[in-house]
Amino acid sequence: MQKENFTLKTQDRQANSVTLKSDDFIDFKVPDAQKLDTTYIVILLDMSGSMSKNSKGDNTQKLAGATAAIEKFLDSAKQQNLDIKISLVPFGYAGNIPCNHLYEVNQDNIATDYPFVELNNSELNTKLSEYKSVNVCAATDIHQPLIAASQHLRAKFKEHTQQKPQEIPPRLVTILLSDGFDTKSNQETEQMKEVLLQSPKINVHTLGYGESLKELKNRAICNRNIPDAKLTPQNVIANCRLSKGNINEFAIDEPKLKDIAQSTGGTYQISSNADIVAQNLIKVLKTLREYQITYQQPGATAAGTYQTTVEVSNSSLEDDISTTEAIYLNYLVYDPLPLTERLIILFLILLLGSSGIISWRMWSQKLKSQAEALS
Repeated sequence: MQKENFTLKTQDRQANSVTLKSDDFIDFKVPDAQKLDTTYIVILLDMSGSMSKNSKGDNTQKLAGATAAIEKFLDSAKQQNLDIKISLVPFGYAGNIPCNHLYEVNQDNIATDYPFVELNNSELNTKLSEYKSVNVCAATDIHQPLIAASQHLRAKFKEHTQQKPQEIPPRLVTILLSDGFDTKSNQETEQMKEVLLQSPKINVHTLGYGESLKELKNRAICNRNIPDAKLTPQNVIANCRLSKGNINEFAIDEPKLKDIAQSTGGTYQISSNADIVAQNLIKVLKTLREYQITYQQPGATAAGTYQTTVEVSNSSLEDDISTTEAIYLNYLVYDPLPLTERLIILFLILLLGSSGIISWRMWSQKLKSQAEALS
């Protein structure tokens, strides 16, 4: 991203706000990608039965498209020589249909079954090839793998900081790639988010692979109109049907995926095209960059405190991004004294210092004389 993509909004304690555009910045820097902090990334790959279907975007089998997208993501990270450790985690749970290929990841098995490895570890590509050929049949549950991933990352964070206490703590990232939805209640979702938002911070990026709910509704036959504001997978499934195929297999829980991403400082993207899914994955690498902005606070007062929010806009992203936590800056200013006043102060300091030295020498000589007289 470029300087023009950034906007700063500041506000003082009296709620007086100022917007600063890129032209107002004093300086803008993008650090070298090779100097970025170590990052641990858990990639959650949906292995539910619907991933065996072809996508409507390019008629590619979704599982094949997803694994190819992850391969491109890994290649891009290697080309940029990023310090990234990867844990590739497939997930798929028992449902109403018998299934011989379950990937029931949980907090007990994720660390042992899916350890973090270096980007150049050939096992990553071997596993992707293996997953691509699986006759998937499991059910979707995004809650369990997200909670397990958070525990996996935080355990690695603790281990890393204990082994390398002198280094900057690593970044923690989860990437969820899914084409469906689960039936967990809103209360269960909120409980999951509480786990995700614990410290240290984990950014969760969610990628929907398939049609948006609006696209699905438009090609379906619905018994009533569903406003965009009320588009949920439950409403679409309950009121719409497809002329061919089961609509359940195409519904993605966009509101939930978007909410998870925004709550954790991640990004949300959706596409039914495998190439675009790969591009969306690679965009996650850009979020690992740090941008340094130098600016002068307009109308700053001495010792004033200002709440600063950074907003990022990009035409290639579906939504603009804003910092979830505001930054508070204490703005300390001073007026330099005129040269004559500084010289006067310097003279007085020297005079006082000299007087102190002379007084000490006189006192010292007096004590010496008294001692000689007594002897």
